[in-house]
Amino acid sequence: MTNPILEELYEARRQLQAEHGQDLKEFLHEGLLETIASGHPVAKIEQKRLRTACEETNQHESTTAR
Repeated sequence: MTNPILEELYEARRQLQAEHGQDLKEFLHEGLLETIASGHPVAKIEQKRLRTACEETNQHESTTAR
C-alpha cells in the first residue's frame, strides 16, 4: 500500500537532488542566495566552538583553584 502524499514528497526530493547533483551544501547555498536576493532578512549566527571534556576539566580546575 503506497501513500500518495509520501510518494509526492519523495518525487520532489528526487528532483531537488537531481538539480543539485546530490550536493546538500550547494542546495542550501542556492537557497540562501535566493533568500538574500528576495530582500528577506538573514540572521548571521557565529558558530560556537565546542569545548572538549579535557578543556571542561581544566576550566573547572582553574576556577576552583582561585
